[in-house]
Amino acid sequence: MKRLRIFIFALFALSLLITFDLWSNYSYNLVPQDGSISALHSVTHRLFGIFGDHSWSAARFYNAFVISTAASAALGAANLVLLLPHRKQKTV
Repeated sequence: MKRLRIFIFALFALSLLITFDLWSNYSYNLVPQDGSISALHSVTHRLFGIFGDHSWSAARFYNAFVISTAASAALGAANLVLLLPHRKQKTV
């Protein structure tokens, strides 16, 4: 059970990083720079090559951000449930 808590917490931390990165991309895409619609400011794209290239629009970043926010919320709820102490039932 302890390994599951650590694994879920690591996924939650990663999902928060990805959510923040997608929010950053979406907010930068609201104001185009130099006439380009898709200005990339993604940390995850530079490090891992995911979440965006020059063909991503602000709407696409927004949709990915919404999905990532929902996943982060679900993982956060799972972390809270796993942190609650479990009562052991008495065997008769």
